[in-house]
Amino acid sequence: MGNSSPKPVQAPRIAMDKNKAVVIIGGGPAGVHMASQLAKRGYTNVTLLEASADLGGKSRTTIDKDGLPHDMGTCYLSNRYGPIRELLAEYDPDNAEVELTNEMVFGGLQRDGDDKDYTNGVSLQDVYLEKAEEASAIPPACWPICPDFLSLPGLVSASVKYIGLHKKLLGSYDYGMPPRPSDFAAVDMTAMEFLTKHKLLAMVGLLRYSLQLQGYGVLETVPALYMLWWVHPNLLLGALGDETEGVTMLSKGYQSLWRSMAQAHSAKVKFMTGARVTRIIRGDTPSVSFVNADGTAGFLAFDKLIMAVDMSRMAGLVDDLTPAEKDMFSGYSDGLVYCSTLYESDNRPVEFTSSLWMDRMLPDVERDGNADGGRVHLIRNFRVINGIDNVDKLRERRVAFQYLERGLKDGDDAILLQLLEQGLAEAGDTNVVVLEQNPWPYMPRFTNAGLRQGGPWRVLASQGANNTLWIGSSVCFESVLDVVGYNNRLLASFVD
Repeated sequence: MGNSSPKPVQAPRIAMDKNKAVVIIGGGPAGVHMASQLAKRGYTNVTLLEASADLGGKSRTTIDKDGLPHDMGTCYLSNRYGPIRELLAEYDPDNAEVELTNEMVFGGLQRDGDDKDYTNGVSLQDVYLEKAEEASAIPPACWPICPDFLSLPGLVSASVKYIGLHKKLLGSYDYGMPPRPSDFAAVDMTAMEFLTKHKLLAMVGLLRYSLQLQGYGVLETVPALYMLWWVHPNLLLGALGDETEGVTMLSKGYQSLWRSMAQAHSAKVKFMTGARVTRIIRGDTPSVSFVNADGTAGFLAFDKLIMAVDMSRMAGLVDDLTPAEKDMFSGYSDGLVYCSTLYESDNRPVEFTSSLWMDRMLPDVERDGNADGGRVHLIRNFRVINGIDNVDKLRERRVAFQYLERGLKDGDDAILLQLLEQGLAEAGDTNVVVLEQNPWPYMPRFTNAGLRQGGPWRVLASQGANNTLWIGSSVCFESVLDVVGYNNRLLASFVD
């Protein structure tokens, strides 16, 4: 069995009826996208319920007092984001892409114990090659003066080997949900264990940036399969060819796209924000109970239910989960927290696109004083990235990011705020004013045990059973590319 090829990922045929009542729970990218596609296909009775006051979920964009957008969650597009670009062209054509070039520079500390001040910044390639130096035979004393040609071959060689392993374990397929490995033992480990086992440590810098800094988990704890899922050979080939080729941001921010999609279909889809679902029953008389923002109770009957929420935390909303469904959703980890905070402080002498401390994402009890982490590991300046002049010459607004290696708990706002203040002081920021804090429950994922039992592939195979569809990041991967691609896969299987 270990030598057999993985089976291609296929969704089952899903019976749908364009005139039946469809209720979508969750107004993030997955829910809004599915609602818009149902409207385009001629569905006549679609309602979307979103607990918060706005649509877009973790694709949140905050517009500051000068009109500058700050993406607080989803922010980038890469050369493989074709499905997202198609949506932008159709729904939000004025939301132009802002190209990021090789001149994109980073400040801050690269190695956590290195107190060097990168006054002139470093390129993204420098970030990649620094870890390649550590994995090489180059003496540590020579790292600061090591020319690229000494460490680059190690990174390229490791990447080529990774691509070969990827194809051997998962076969050849376009980016998206990977086939279920025929030999799961080959990936039944953490990402770092996989890299160590296959002598791929020269890739650590590239992977800490492309996987870890995007909030998808630290290499030391995230299952290797999720690394293989996100770091598809196409991504790696693009990074090796030109580390920022095709990488862009949106001039109006990501949330503008989801709002535009909802507006375009508002005549055919009832989008209800501030509607917190409290109970779902799918039996003989299927219904959803919810509470509106004003405290009044709501009730909806439905024929088809689409759950576009985090099933690792919200499976309990469905009263009558079957034993098979309960078992299917029992394999999740406790989750993690990725917190984004918009703040204002005095100008610095030098402003970079980003300041990053990649090693701080891995919790260290002796260093951090706790087992969860939470130190500031990234500060991003969207004004510099977008090439916009600072209107206020004395003050600057930036977004800081923090990571907790556990699920969200009551009281985390205060814990993260205290760690934020410490981190910004260490970064040299003065007279800090916090404008907005978003502690996101992020990257819902199956444990290796849950993956071993077939977690995401079992969910896909169950689509349509009990008149229910399961969509969103918790059943695939925490990226808008994945949730849109997953929806498109299901839509292609509709019999309507």
